[in-house]
Amino acid sequence: MFREEIRSVIHEMGQQKTNIDSESDIMNIQEVARKLNLAVPSIYGLVHRRQIPYIKRGKKLIFEKSQVNEWPKPEDKKPFLKPINYPMFT
Repeated sequence: MFREEIRSVIHEMGQQKTNIDSESDIMNIQEVARKLNLAVPSIYGLVHRRQIPYIKRGKKLIFEKSQVNEWPKPEDKKPFLKPINYPMFT
């Protein structure tokens, strides 16, 4: 009886998919570039500077769709600095 329960639990766990394993929940770099309206080299730059969330599987970069949709977070945005207007000296 105990073995049957273990087998059923293992079977149920095998049937469940994690968010990252679902093909519809991950994006490649070309899809991310298209979604964010950026060039692929720009995405590589963001990855290099660790400014965009990503996962590296072997040599491939993959992105979770939920994280790309949330990016950039408001706390990630840098405030725009206005130039200081100095009075002209005559």
